[in-house]
Amino acid sequence: MLFNKKDINKFKKLFKFVILRNKFLMIVMLFFSIIIQIAAVSGDIIIAKVLESFANYSLNSDLFLFKESITNILLILFIVIISSAVSHFIEPILMAKMAGKTELYIKTKLLKRLLFLDTKDILNKKTGELVNKVNRTSKSLHNFLNIWRWSLAPFIVGMPTVLILFTSINYKFLIINLIYLSIALPISLRYQKIGSKMWEKVYPKYDKATGILNDILTNILPIKINSQEKYTMKMYSKSINFIPKFLLKVHKIYGRWSSSNSAINFLFLGFTIYIGFDLFIKNLISIDQLALAFLLFNRTDRYMSYFVHAIGELYNMLAEFDSGMKILEEKATIIDDLDAKEINVNKGKIEFNDVTFSYDNKKVFDKFNFLINPGETVGVVGKSGAGKTTLANLLFRLYDIDKGYISIDGQNIRHVTQNSLRNSISLVPQDTLLFDDTIYNNILFANPNSNRREVISALKKSELFEFVNSLPNKEKTIVGERGVKLSGGQRQRISIARAILANKKIIVLDEATSALDSETELKIRDTLDRITKGRTTITIAHRLSTVMNSDKIVVFDEGKIVEVGDHKSLLKKKGKYAELWKYQTKGYF
Repeated sequence: MLFNKKDINKFKKLFKFVILRNKFLMIVMLFFSIIIQIAAVSGDIIIAKVLESFANYSLNSDLFLFKESITNILLILFIVIISSAVSHFIEPILMAKMAGKTELYIKTKLLKRLLFLDTKDILNKKTGELVNKVNRTSKSLHNFLNIWRWSLAPFIVGMPTVLILFTSINYKFLIINLIYLSIALPISLRYQKIGSKMWEKVYPKYDKATGILNDILTNILPIKINSQEKYTMKMYSKSINFIPKFLLKVHKIYGRWSSSNSAINFLFLGFTIYIGFDLFIKNLISIDQLALAFLLFNRTDRYMSYFVHAIGELYNMLAEFDSGMKILEEKATIIDDLDAKEINVNKGKIEFNDVTFSYDNKKVFDKFNFLINPGETVGVVGKSGAGKTTLANLLFRLYDIDKGYISIDGQNIRHVTQNSLRNSISLVPQDTLLFDDTIYNNILFANPNSNRREVISALKKSELFEFVNSLPNKEKTIVGERGVKLSGGQRQRISIARAILANKKIIVLDEATSALDSETELKIRDTLDRITKGRTTITIAHRLSTVMNSDKIVVFDEGKIVEVGDHKSLLKKKGKYAELWKYQTKGYF
């Protein structure tokens, strides 16, 4: 069977994405494809007629009739040339329009799906693999149009025309070509299917290798610092060592196909020559019909090659297309309720009520309760893995809790839109990831509607303006992929500038000053004190000096609150907080 049920389902999706979305363009393109193929076959007829005119002239030497015949042929050729030229000009333009629209549509649709998938699903995927899949899916749709133009259209339109012409010459030519197709076509398709399925199986290996290459390129600095170039090369070489063996195997298949196809072609060409001359000697066909039969046989072989190539490309294309469709079929579990409303944050009261949450089958919170009053500054401390950052992730609803509820100003965050929820909270993370864009645009990202004066003001308040002003391109300086051209402290200050520009009622500071030197931290802390005044603020920190001025400090241990109080009262308790403070002041941290 040429295509199995799974392939047919892929074709249905492809039909929906390409054909149904571009019905008018496809019909017009089909019209010009028909003209192109008729013009191509007309070329064979014209050559045959020229041979007939020369044969007639050599027999009766009538120059007037010869010139008249050639003139008529040239007139027909002129019409064919004009029709073919116009069609060849218009068809690729139509295809480019379809390709452009389709590529734009599929790439934006895939990105939209990826952006709205659950955070854990995205973090579990390799960036390089995802980029590869998005690009390959859009490329597959573009390839489909190329397959149509160069392979399928010539076969679908041209082959019936050729068979009709064979019938008009002599039925024996039709029979011999149908026998040829019935033998050569299945053999060619079998080899093409085997080769294409081999490619389909190896695509995941190529995706994995691309993911590893992406990891390497984004981690150039640690590779060089640790002098691990040779180890990295070995690791990458291991991921692509399947290529030579695979290519040899697949091209052996194509070699067998090419060899068998060539032998069958020449065998049936011999049959065509024998039958043709037999009919010519018996005066059953003319010299132009004999010439046309030979030309049409070659065209039959060409059209069959087009079709076999198209099927092979379609197998590969469907495999590429399917990798993207699997992304579109992934479902997010964190979704808005159908009747979800925009959250309205006036005061900034946050409440965790009997919250139970597990991650990777490990329980992080069990009936956890936590209240933050409006405008309160709360420091959250504890050892690594105690649940501090998880607290922030749940507040942003990057994960859904198992039981209980989280509310802001009395509104259950599960019943409001995720967009409005996250638009109400600013986050200054420990690890600031930046776009490969200007400093200005990276800050503007927090609030795209801001003007330049507001962006520069945020730069100044984040103690970054003096540094930026010293750069040749100032705020137009490109920061590099993930901000690699900046220091950790500079990236963190950009993150703080974003929070200042965003101007939200609730602010979460997750190790916001961990990458700063002591002098800059003191300046930034004063800035943060100013911008958090009157706002509900959660400060997550290992460095206790960051939270010592908080209204309330909460000490976490294994997903539970073990102590609550201000800095002085917690030191007096001589509990977990006092123990951490003692370690830090003695210089253990």
